[in-house]
Amino acid sequence: MAETSSGDVKVYLNGPTADVTVKTSSGDVTLTGRAARLVAYTSSGDVRAFGPGGSVKADTSSGDVSLSWAEAPAGLEVNIDTTSGEVGLKFPHDTVVEGRLSTTSGDIGSGFSGRTEDHGHLLVLEAAGAKASLAVNTTSGDVTLRKQ
Repeated sequence: MAETSSGDVKVYLNGPTADVTVKTSSGDVTLTGRAARLVAYTSSGDVRAFGPGGSVKADTSSGDVSLSWAEAPAGLEVNIDTTSGEVGLKFPHDTVVEGRLSTTSGDIGSGFSGRTEDHGHLLVLEAAGAKASLAVNTTSGDVTLRKQ
């Protein structure tokens, strides 16, 4: 676990590892590599992960969240809550996802088909055999879900 009150935290993993937990008051969190689970909390800072090997939980008051998976393992869970920030998720093109993406004040864009509700501020994804389960909430910010 890494914790800082003011400063960025960068984690580089050479091979698969267990859980990584990072807490910052004011600073960005960047993970590069395969963690079985990433948990990131920041009051004012961005959360970025490139190639996480498993599930991600990210909470930020003021900051963007950008996550990109090289491969999505079965049982992947993504839980993101941000008060003021953009959320961008990228999955391999063959990933099947299910879940809910919502924003109070922002737009939702998705490369995955789903049902929009609440005047476009909620996207519900339903799929049999889903590999990834998503729960994304932002109060003020856009949410983008893409295939790579």
